[in-house]
Formats: sequence, structure tokens, C-alpha cells
Amino acid sequence: MKHSAMLDHFGLKPYRENGYIPAEDEAESVSRTLEYAYDDWCIAQMASALGREDDYEIFIKRAQSWKNIFDPSTGFMRAKMNGRWFAPLIPGRSILR
Repeated sequence: MKHSAMLDHFGLKPYRENGYIPAEDEAESVSRTLEYAYDDWCIAQMASALGREDDYEIFIKRAQSWKNIFDPSTGFMRAKMNGRWFAPLIPGRSILR
């Protein structure tokens, strides 16, 4: 689990560097960011159960990355492009349409 979470493909590198996947780097940036944050939470729980506190701290911190794509002004998870919210926000529509 730890090995695959540290690879540099499918948006993992910008996810680790930015705390989210920018829309200009990968398609489905929001869903991938959410998936990776959940995966990191799962890895943290396993690390805790195994007594690997250093790994737990790394992955529980990364698991908070979902917060970087939550826009409290709209109540939606939103893509970011060039560090800013992708606009316009049209709930239920892909940015690629």
C-alpha cells in the first residue's frame, strides 16, 4: 500500500506536492483527489494497527487533502486550475464537456 501511494503516476505526484490534483494535470482531478485521500486514510489506519506511527502520521495528514478541493462557499467539491477554483461551477457537469 505504501509503495503504490508513493508512485508518480495517475496524478499522485501533483497530489503529494499540492495536496490535490490540479485539473490541468489530470482528468477527473476531483474524484481522484477524493479517492487518494480515502486511500491515504485507509493506509493510516493500517499503519496505526501495525504500530507504525511514522507512517500513520504521514498518511493521516495526506488523508486531509479532500479539504483542499472543498469550496465552503458553494458546499461542493470543486476542481482547481492554476491554483484557483475552476469556473463556472455547474453542479453535476464535468469540466471536460
